[in-house]
Amino acid sequence: MSIEKRTRAGVVAGFAGFVVSLMLTLALVPLLLQMWGVERYGVWLALMAATTILSTLDLGHQGFLGNEFNLTAAKGAGRLRSTLASGLRVAALLGAMQFVIAVALVWAGKVSLFLGVGDSLLEKQRLDSAFLLMVGVWCMFGSTSGLLVRLYPPQGLYARAQWLSLIQRLVLQFGVVIAVAMGGGGIWDFAVSYSVVGTVLAVFWFLEFRHRLSALYPWWKGGSWMRAWKNLRSSLLLTGNGILTQSVTNGSSLMIAILFDAAVVPAFTTVRAVANMFFQAAGVIVNPLVPDLVRFHVRGEWSKLIQTIQ
Repeated sequence: MSIEKRTRAGVVAGFAGFVVSLMLTLALVPLLLQMWGVERYGVWLALMAATTILSTLDLGHQGFLGNEFNLTAAKGAGRLRSTLASGLRVAALLGAMQFVIAVALVWAGKVSLFLGVGDSLLEKQRLDSAFLLMVGVWCMFGSTSGLLVRLYPPQGLYARAQWLSLIQRLVLQFGVVIAVAMGGGGIWDFAVSYSVVGTVLAVFWFLEFRHRLSALYPWWKGGSWMRAWKNLRSSLLLTGNGILTQSVTNGSSLMIAILFDAAVVPAFTTVRAVANMFFQAAGVIVNPLVPDLVRFHVRGEWSKLIQTIQ
């Protein structure tokens, strides 16, 4: 497939993701406020923010390796396989670290403080168990799948990766929560449904990865701890940046819940989400071109690089 076709497919997928994200943001608010009420909806937002903040420990490493995959894909399958296998070792460690942090918060009785809710609401909604369950599912599947899907752009499958992400968001961030709310379920019911559906999706995703990335399978062989630690060390700047970003976004939601009340969170997150959505539109055109730009730069094909930018 030519660069033009890949770019066009990527732009279409990115634009679809942008539109769906905007629609989900606008649709979830009135639906969940009507079915759950302000307080429960605010607690749900706080729970999602808390699990997202913990996952930030992974995302910096995943982002760094995504860039490394673009670089090493132009240097041969052997180098790419080594980078992937080494990254999966770190992903397993980071996933385990996140789960240990979640267990420590539950064991110390600090989940209510972390979420910004009262102890009575914590027990009523079984938030400590819901928090632990959702973090556990992410640690089991998200750390690894988030790394594997970043191999798609260097393989010319950027658009497909975007569609997979779109399906994931539609099912887990919209379908599951709406189904639970319509059925009269609460936060704990959502956490259980989220975990079950997320596990089923993960099975399909790994089958998809096995098919699309068969040339690199088994993914976990050929790595080294020396390369793993080196890449982890190099990714710390991205991780720190991610933590600061999450502190501004999801961290501010938790801070509002702590200082004021969980019922205030929906109004704040809705206004912010709609505003931020338009800042993401620029990436719809730029992101599909990144793998080709990197490949031409690595190979020194400057004329192709200039043509792609133009």
